[in-house]
Amino acid sequence: MDIIGGGNITSVVSGSNTTYTAIPREGFSFKYWSYGGETYKDNPLTLPTSTVIDSVTFYYSISSYLRGLVGFEIKDENIFPILQRRAQYSNVTIELDTDINDLTGPIKDLLYADVLMWGATGYSTYGSTTDSDGGWSHTEGTSTLNAADKKRFESTAKNIYDAYKDKLNIRPSVRIYPL
Repeated sequence: MDIIGGGNITSVVSGSNTTYTAIPREGFSFKYWSYGGETYKDNPLTLPTSTVIDSVTFYYSISSYLRGLVGFEIKDENIFPILQRRAQYSNVTIELDTDINDLTGPIKDLLYADVLMWGATGYSTYGSTTDSDGGWSHTEGTSTLNAADKKRFESTAKNIYDAYKDKLNIRPSVRIYPL
């Protein structure tokens, strides 16, 4: 059996059947099994032991792809509206779990620019959790984007928008000045 993309499988034989389970690596998702010229999306999948599975396919989602590119934390609830806005403008369907191989290079590039612009125009400090009880408080998990990072993100995004002559681009309405 060929394993396409990032993941592994387990199999358990019970009587005359085998149950296969696809286990994606981090950032990947299970897409389908292929055998007999057809694809099947059940996971786990139970088949007669005599059935030969040709392949199992895993894919990298657009949300994982974008997170890997930008290098800063961005939650699904922040990525989702960016994807929806770009999808509406581009007349394609883009969800958080869309396979990056189902999107064109320009759409992936423009989504990257959109997320960079989100980082350039958003809060400088994010992702913190604060606990307090009476006289004490504790904050952890804080990440900070400095002014130089934000300026670099904005510049990169603008270059991508300009390269594609993009009219949707998310331009900041405020200027970012170093302290």
